[in-house]
Amino acid sequence: MKKYSEKFKQALVKKALMQAELSPRHFAKEAGVGSSSLYKWIEQYAGKTNDLNSNNKKSPKDWTLEERFIILQETANLSEEALGAFCRQKGLYQHQLKQWRDDFMDPKKESNANNAQADLRALRTENKALKKELTRKEKALAEASALLILKKKANLLWGDNEDD
Repeated sequence: MKKYSEKFKQALVKKALMQAELSPRHFAKEAGVGSSSLYKWIEQYAGKTNDLNSNNKKSPKDWTLEERFIILQETANLSEEALGAFCRQKGLYQHQLKQWRDDFMDPKKESNANNAQADLRALRTENKALKKELTRKEKALAEASALLILKKKANLLWGDNEDD
């Protein structure tokens, strides 16, 4: 496996992201690097390079509904190559656009997902509380059984106490 310097990686990532008309695969082939390596480097360095477009720093979950809708309108009639260039420029992936489109087509699904996350959070909190209570009760039971065993042993050694 060939090792590449950090400067080489960053320069190739910058070059691939700044040239929106060509795909990163083209630059990977040109540099003699595997395309999967270049995509990994893009994920690694995209947020660290200061010269890149500020939209690349915005994660897809940070986009508001209005922004998502505008992006979907802008990309509705784009060809595959233009869509790829647009996605690279905005720091998005095509599968994210497809997911956004599906969410807009079925809004119940998104609200159900939010409800499911809230339910999951509530269940996790309840589970944590129940585990804590169970641990407390197990400790109390262990202490009670230890005291009972000690009392039996004491009675065997010194005889039954008449005060009981």
